[in-house]
Amino acid sequence: MLYSIESLEEYILVSQHKPRMETYLRQRDGTWSFAYFDGMATIARVRSLGIELALADIYTGVTFPPDGETAAEKTKVKDNPEL
Repeated sequence: MLYSIESLEEYILVSQHKPRMETYLRQRDGTWSFAYFDGMATIARVRSLGIELALADIYTGVTFPPDGETAAEKTKVKDNPEL
C-alpha cells in the first residue's frame, strides 16, 4: 500500500468528477492529516512542498456537469432506479 512507503510525505487525489482535491500529509508520529479543497475558486495547499495551487488552474479546459452527477451515475440510476 502507498501509505507504507516511508519516503512518501504527502498523497494527493484530484477528482475527475468535480473540482476537488484531497491531500493526506504524513505526521511525525506516522498518522496522516487529511485536508480537502472544493470549488473552482479554491486555492489548494500542498503542504509537503510549501506551495499553493488554484483549482481553476488544475482544471483548465475541464467542464463538469452542472449538477455534479457523472455520466456513469446517471446510467446506473437509469438502469436500476433502486440503486
